[in-house]
Order: sequence, then structure tokens, then C-alpha cells
Amino acid sequence: MISRIKKTNIGTSRVADHGLRLINHLLLTAFFLLLVSCKGKFSEIETSAATIKAPSTAVAAYRTDTFTVAFYNVENLFDTRFEGTEYPEYNPAVSNWDKNMAPKKVSAVADVIAAMRPDIIGLCEVESYHSLMQLKKSLKNKGLDYKYSVIGDQPVKTSTCTALLSKYPVKKVLMHEVRMNNGKTSRNIIESDITFNATTFKVFVNHWPSKMNPEKDRTIAAQVLKRRLDSIGTSSECIITGDFNINYDEYRYSTKSGKNSLQINGLNHILGTVTEVSGSVRHITEQDMISKAKGYYDLWLELPESDRMSEVYKGYYQTLDHILIDRLLFDSKGISYVDNSYHVFTWDNRLLRGNIPFRWEIKRQNNRIHHTANGYSDHLPVMASFTCKPFTDKDELYKNDKPGKVSFDADNSGTSRVRPTRISKHWTLCTTAASLTEKRDEGRTFIHLGHKSGSRNISIARKSVTITEPAIPLRLRGSGRISIRVRQASSDWIYFNGPMMNKGMKSAHYENATIDKWTTFRLKLPEHYKNTTVEMEIRAGKGYDFSFDLE
Repeated sequence: MISRIKKTNIGTSRVADHGLRLINHLLLTAFFLLLVSCKGKFSEIETSAATIKAPSTAVAAYRTDTFTVAFYNVENLFDTRFEGTEYPEYNPAVSNWDKNMAPKKVSAVADVIAAMRPDIIGLCEVESYHSLMQLKKSLKNKGLDYKYSVIGDQPVKTSTCTALLSKYPVKKVLMHEVRMNNGKTSRNIIESDITFNATTFKVFVNHWPSKMNPEKDRTIAAQVLKRRLDSIGTSSECIITGDFNINYDEYRYSTKSGKNSLQINGLNHILGTVTEVSGSVRHITEQDMISKAKGYYDLWLELPESDRMSEVYKGYYQTLDHILIDRLLFDSKGISYVDNSYHVFTWDNRLLRGNIPFRWEIKRQNNRIHHTANGYSDHLPVMASFTCKPFTDKDELYKNDKPGKVSFDADNSGTSRVRPTRISKHWTLCTTAASLTEKRDEGRTFIHLGHKSGSRNISIARKSVTITEPAIPLRLRGSGRISIRVRQASSDWIYFNGPMMNKGMKSAHYENATIDKWTTFRLKLPEHYKNTTVEMEIRAGKGYDFSFDLE
């Protein structure tokens, strides 16, 4: 059993560990460099730890069934050692970034991680090994002791680096260089083998080129990662984290341009978080993973669309930070994903200011750059849970006969009547502020959706529906401001607004509706919506309580 990885020099790279004394000796690690020629050349540096017997107490803490993995772009965690590669804001000659200010930034980042308490966390925008050690020390002072740490400063040191902290043993580390066609390099990709309860799996940490760069640069980073993932195949479970600088649904609105001459992107097309079915592009889903499909499931799909945000750019929600998993995390072997555990960590909204991330604040005063010591980062952390137990689809409501999600399927008789059934495809609540319960009345089974008056329009529940004709009949009764929207994958939403809902619109309009009796509505869709699967979502308008029965 590997007990720890001690700080090890590999050029300028270090794999650092808890500062326990070595029992008798430290075996030096070995490395090798492999340069592979491809459209995105990359090299690897490998380091592995010698087997060192650890006290039994060091292992006892690991004997749990579940662990958490997070990713956090900490926004420029620089130290005070001026090397000439710092951004201007962190140059002490023109700013107040000094030995008094830098620890405040470290403490702010440590406060977030200590509140989140992940077992394993991938980081990006960490300047150096020294920066990571300062963070690790601050975390220990706050009661969170990460025994294993990795800084991604090899094969090529960049201005900021990827990094990893882990409570569990890191057995092996590979660092993959991302070299552009012009010879410049982007941040190295970290690959760590981590052992939890006798199971070893891989965690990748990425930070792809920024959106200021053309899409082809991110495509090269994707090719480096994909090449490595393909070589691993099914020999190891992989949890892929990082700031990819690509939104989870980028394929929907990326167009052929100077910055994207190929009209593809590294996340959706190279890694494979989308697939094409009958000419339509759609996301790889959890059901695809359960069915052993190839590709990667982006955990952003676990959240309501309105809650998908880890960064904001010019007022638009961005989903640049990701945790991706493949089909091996949905079986009964090794580790498995804990269904519905993915979330964005806001620390009870402390990490937000005006509904956007509360970034580290920098101002200009007297022709100098001034760090105010307020704020945290321009990104929010994302987090998910994993277990040694077999995967459990928590959407299967009726396993425990608890309310929360109800199944609807289309009747294939040709009428496309939507009917409730107890199978594995369900209505899913989009917000914890809403309620969904199954009811029976006069022999009929239906669901009740409820939501208290709020300050914004919000999605209540969603469902994928297979239809045979371009229409969806629904029976409703209740009161509130209701809008139902429908779309095919990669298409625009079509809105059916209450109280009439007789015509598809391009946007939602919310009028107060009172429907006292069961009423059938026919949501008429374009003619090409035949024999297809659509997304359907029920939305509630702000300012009124929402209470509807749906059959």
C-alpha cells in the first residue's frame, strides 16, 4: 500500500506529500519523457512513489464508502517570489501584491475549500509549488489536512499551473504537455492515480487555453487528453475535471468563424459529450452511460438549466468548469458516481455578489494596482460524490415509493397521449424550491406540481418525451403563471403560454391562469417533429404561487 508521496524534485516539478518523517529512507522517483508526434504534440513526465509502510491510523480514516471530488479555478494564486512571468497585477513594482497581501488571497481560497471540504480537489491558476504549499498550510490551519498534493509545472512551467490536493494516497502521476502548432505551450494536464478503499482510479486536472484563443487551441488540448483516455480504455475509471473554457452546450451556438474555422469544439466533439442520432446532435445522457455507450457524461446535465453557472461573462452564464465521467462510473465495479450529487458550491451565496461570482477585487489607485483583499475568484467551485458501492439510479422514484420524480411516457398507439407510468424515465424537478407528488383521484393517477411565489421566472420540472406525431396532448388543472416549452436536441425552445397554450411562441409570456377543471391542451409542434424525442419543461412565472395537477 502506498502511504504517501513525499516532495520530489523532477526538474522544477514537485509531487508533495504530508510532512511525516520518512521511516528509514526515501527512494528517489524515476521519470521518463516521451514525445509523441501528432497535431497537438505532447510529452509525459511520470513519477511513482516507493512503497512505504504507514501507521495503521493513517489508513483508518479512509474506511468510508463515499468520497467527494471538486474542481476550483482559484483565479491567480500567485506567490511573492517575482520570476518575471507574473501578470502585471501581481508585480510588486506596480501593485501592492506583497508579503502582507498574498497570504490574504491564500486565506480566502482556503476558506472556500475548508467550507466545501472535498476529499480530492483539482485546481487551476496556481502559480507554483510554493503557492500550493502556502495554500496547503493555510488549509491545515483551518482543520483540513491534505496529505498528498501535485503541482503541474512539468514538462513546461507556465505562468499558472494545474494542481491537485488529495486526502487519499496518490500512487502515480503523469503530466501531459499541451503544445500548440506555433510551438507555444498551454497548461499541463495532470493525471493522478488515487487509491480509495483498495480501489485505484484516475483523476485528471485540465486548464485549456482561454476563450481569447481560437478554438483550434482548445481542440489541441482535447486531442492530448483524448489520446491518453483512449490508451487507458476500460482499464481504469477516470474522473476528468478542469476549466475547459468551453460551455457544456457550446455546440448549439458555435458557428464557423475566424476563431472556430472547424465548427467543432474539443469538449463536445473531440472528447465526445454529444452524439448524433438521426441527423440531430444531443448530449450524452446518464441513460447512455448505463447502457455502456461510449463518450463522456457532463455532470452539468444533472442541474436545472437555470442553475448551470460557474462563471459569468458580459452578463451571460458560463459553464466552463466541468466534471466528466464515463460508463465505468455507472456499473457495479470499483467506484461509482452518486446520482444527483453534482452541484455548484456557493457557500450559502457568500461566493456571489449580485448573482455573479465574487471575484478577487483589484482596483487602480494613484496609478498603482491595488488589491483590496475582498472577494475570492471569478469562478465558482463544482463538486460531486462517488462511492465504492454499485451505481444507483436515484431517478427510480418508486424503488422507495417516495415523491420527487414521476415517470411519463408517450403512448405509441398513434395518439401520443402522455400517461404516467412506473418505469425509469421520469419528470425531474428542476429546483429544490418546488414540490412534486403523485396523487390518485377517482381512479386516475396524476402528479401535482407546486411552487411558492418567487422573485424570478423558474423551471419547475422537465422530461424527455418520445412522440409519433407533431403534437403533445396534456390534461391540466390548477392556478398560477404557467409556460410549457418543448424542443428537439440542438433546436430552439417552442413556448406554449398559459392560459390558452394553443400556439407555439419564440419566448415565454406569463399570465395568471386559473383552470378549475381538467382541461386537455394540444401542444402543436412543427411538422418535422414526428417520430422523435423532445425535451419538455414546465415553467412558473414570478409573483404568483404555482399549483398545477398534470395527467
